[in-house]
Amino acid sequence: MSDHRGGDVTTAIIARLEAAGLVVGDGEAPLSGAGWTGSPGTSTFVPYIDVHPTPGGDVDGTLADSNSDAAPDYHLISVGATRAQAEHIGDEAREAMLSGPLTLPAGRAAIHMRIDMLGGVIRDDTVQSAVFFVSDRWRVLTVPA
Repeated sequence: MSDHRGGDVTTAIIARLEAAGLVVGDGEAPLSGAGWTGSPGTSTFVPYIDVHPTPGGDVDGTLADSNSDAAPDYHLISVGATRAQAEHIGDEAREAMLSGPLTLPAGRAAIHMRIDMLGGVIRDDTVQSAVFFVSDRWRVLTVPA
């Protein structure tokens, strides 16, 4: 049986991004301190990262414990008012994620992180004013410590 705890990995990713000075939402836009500071389209936009655990990933291990290793998938969605702002915050998120190993609770270790897919830039016209986002997909390999 896998002792992978998804919430621990998500919490570690959020902590890593916040430690880098980024504004981070946990499965949604941050409740304060991000997005438009006033009227959409005419005020300053504070960019942010939205962390989403997503379906997918993999579980593996040894013959003795075939589910001991887990490699969950995450989307790190970088949101900005312009293409350039979204790309810049996406670059900052990548740099933070690759700055060293994630810290997990005792009993688990994150031994490898990789970008599975670079998200490119997408314009979202479903909100007023439009925003842009970069949605990189990450995989984090965790094993028993």
